[in-house]
Amino acid sequence: MTSQIFEKWLRSWDAELKSGGNKILLLVDNCPAHSVVSNLKCIKLVFLPPNVTSVLQPMDQGVIKALKTQYRKHQVLQMIQNIENSKDTKSLSVLDAILMISEAWEKVTQTL
Repeated sequence: MTSQIFEKWLRSWDAELKSGGNKILLLVDNCPAHSVVSNLKCIKLVFLPPNVTSVLQPMDQGVIKALKTQYRKHQVLQMIQNIENSKDTKSLSVLDAILMISEAWEKVTQTL
């Protein structure tokens, strides 16, 4: 993501929130793409301090690890299937990877 995409997304969301009469507080990490965006009417940005622990970053509390674990499981199963079908074990298209990530995400549970 770039800072331009981030700003465009925020401004679009801000307009959507305004039409619904909602206001939110959005916690943002220190990713370089997360720039300060001024003149938002319904979104207040609060930037987390740099290098905060995983206690403050929910995605680091196991979600990413669980997704990677499920994805790697799909990779291994795909390799086994390719071996059994006498296919190249290194042949993995972008579409295959996207489908495996999608399947892996579906298997990530709410309670890690």
